[in-house]
Amino acid sequence: CSVSNPMVHRLSFITNGTIDPIILIKKSLHIMLEKLETLKKLIPNMENIPNTNIYVLNIKDEHDTIGNMIMKSLVTLYPDILAVTYDVDRLNNILRIRIKDDNNVIHYMEEAILYNESIINSLLKF
Repeated sequence: CSVSNPMVHRLSFITNGTIDPIILIKKSLHIMLEKLETLKKLIPNMENIPNTNIYVLNIKDEHDTIGNMIMKSLVTLYPDILAVTYDVDRLNNILRIRIKDDNNVIHYMEEAILYNESIINSLLKF
């Protein structure tokens, strides 16, 4: 019986050999930083579902990569958070992040982005 661990990752890719793998990874990391910067600007638009402690952020043209990144970092930074989920509306190409908590969810999101930026920036030093 195998057990999945969402905190363990394995990255692999196949190229045709025209781009050095280190350059490819660094370009990918720069793209992730750009996506996080865009996400940072959208955080003030998080919608609070009336009469609940549930907040929703819809992000156009995003997918599982950002959803997983944010969800995993929020659970890491705030292990007592009530709930964090995401789904992708593939028909409309919208990532939807949902957070349920009684505390400052916007602050949580800001911290999650800073956390991920820090990790990416440390990887770019190699």
